Amino acid sequence: MTANRAFIHIGLHKTGTKSIQFALAQRRSRLARGNWLYPREGTTSNRSGHHGLAWYLQRASHRHPGLLKFDLAAFQAEIASAGTRDIIVSSEELSKLSRNKFSIETVLGLFPAHEVFVVVYVREQAEFLNSLYTEVLKDMTYPSSIGNFVARRLQADQDNYLALLQLWHQRLGRRLLVRPYDRTEMYGGDTVRDFAHLMSIDDIVRPLPAERKNLQHNTWQVAVLIGLSRLLKKRDERWDHHSDRHRYLRRAVDDILQDPELRAGEPYWGLGPGVVRRVREHYESSNTALFRSVLGRDFEFSQCRIHRKRRSVKYEELPDALRKRLEERLMAGLADDRHR
Repeated sequence: MTANRAFIHIGLHKTGTKSIQFALAQRRSRLARGNWLYPREGTTSNRSGHHGLAWYLQRASHRHPGLLKFDLAAFQAEIASAGTRDIIVSSEELSKLSRNKFSIETVLGLFPAHEVFVVVYVREQAEFLNSLYTEVLKDMTYPSSIGNFVARRLQADQDNYLALLQLWHQRLGRRLLVRPYDRTEMYGGDTVRDFAHLMSIDDIVRPLPAERKNLQHNTWQVAVLIGLSRLLKKRDERWDHHSDRHRYLRRAVDDILQDPELRAGEPYWGLGPGVVRRVREHYESSNTALFRSVLGRDFEFSQCRIHRKRRSVKYEELPDALRKRLEERLMAGLADDRHR
C-alpha cells in the first residue's frame, strides 16, 4: 500500500459540491502548506472544481470552454509534482463516468503514485429530484411539470445509487467512501464540515458563510422559469447546449431571478405526498442494499420522515405587471445577443 493518497470527490449533484469546491479553492495555499494538493489544472475558475477534467473524459460537447482549455498533459504533470503530498480532486461531473468500466480505470490511472479513494454524497431521492428540477429549468430547455420530470427519471431508474456506484465499489471496495447527504449523518450537519472531517483537514477548510451558499429557489422563481421556458419554446428559440448563446441566456435568466419582486415566494417544494411515497418505495430496497454494503449497517434518510406540504405557484398567478416586465427583459436580452 502506498503512503500517498488521492481523494476523488465525484459529487453527486445537489449535495453541496460547489460549497466543498469553493471552500477547497479558497484554502489552496493553506492546503499546500499542510501537505495537500488541490490542483489548479482542470478548474474553470478560482472557485470551481475540476470540471475541465470531467468534461474531457466524457468527451463532452466541443463547444464547452472548459473542454477547449483543458490540457491533460498539464494536469498529469501537476499530479506528478505532488511528491509526498496527498491530493484532492473534485467534480460532480465525474459521476457521469460511473457506469463505464474503462472510464473508471482511466480516472484511477491518473494517480499512479497514490492510493485512490472515491468520495460520493448521496441525497434522498425525492429531495434530490425536487432540487434538480429547479436546476434543469434554468437551462430553459425543459418547460414541463415536475410530475413529468420525476416520472421520466423513475421509469429510467436514473437515481438508483446502488447501480450507479456498483463499478466503483467492485473496483475499490472499502476505498469507496459513501456519505449520506443528511444532517443527522454528516459531521456538524454540514457538507463542508463533513468532507473536511473525512480528510482530517478540519483545521484548514471551514464551512462557507450563509451568503456564500446556494439558496433554494422559491415558488415565484420556479414559476418564472417555467413560464419563460414555455415562452421561448413558443417562439421556437433555439441554441446549442454550452454555446455562447446558451451561456448568455443562462446569465440573463440568473439576472432576472434576482428581481426584488421574486423574493416573496416560499421555498419551492413541488412533490405531493403520493409522489414522495412513490419515489421512496421505488428506491427503498436499493438504498437499503447500498448502505448495508458500504456502511455496514442500515440507514434511512431522515428527510423521508418529514411531512411536506406541496408549495408551487403557476406562472399565470403572478402579477400581470411583473410577468410583462420579466418577459420584456428576456426578449431585450435575446435581441442584444443577436446583435453582439
